[in-house]
Amino acid sequence: MKNLRKFDYRTPRFDLSLRVKILAPWGPIEARCCDLSEQGMGAELETGLMIGSEVSVVFWSAEDSHPVQVRARVSYAEGRRHGFVFLFTSAEERQAVTTYLTTLFPSHRR
Repeated sequence: MKNLRKFDYRTPRFDLSLRVKILAPWGPIEARCCDLSEQGMGAELETGLMIGSEVSVVFWSAEDSHPVQVRARVSYAEGRRHGFVFLFTSAEERQAVTTYLTTLFPSHRR
């Protein structure tokens, strides 16, 4: 599978190019998700965020009219590239991300 990267992450990361919206306290930021896993994502942002900042991430696919929204903390920031760790508040949020990944990558099953 060419989109899968394992490295030393706790869960596999999948390479993709997907438009997402980052909801920061001062307003929305358009971003491009570069990789996605069940526990976080990497993205390129036009506006930089500080490590430790908490935001909401919104992403959606053509198959699903309901977006997935989850809280996240900035864990990495260098230039435009940012890393986010998802901060799940419920099992339903975690399942929504897992389902979303399965929609994008059908071979991904837990």
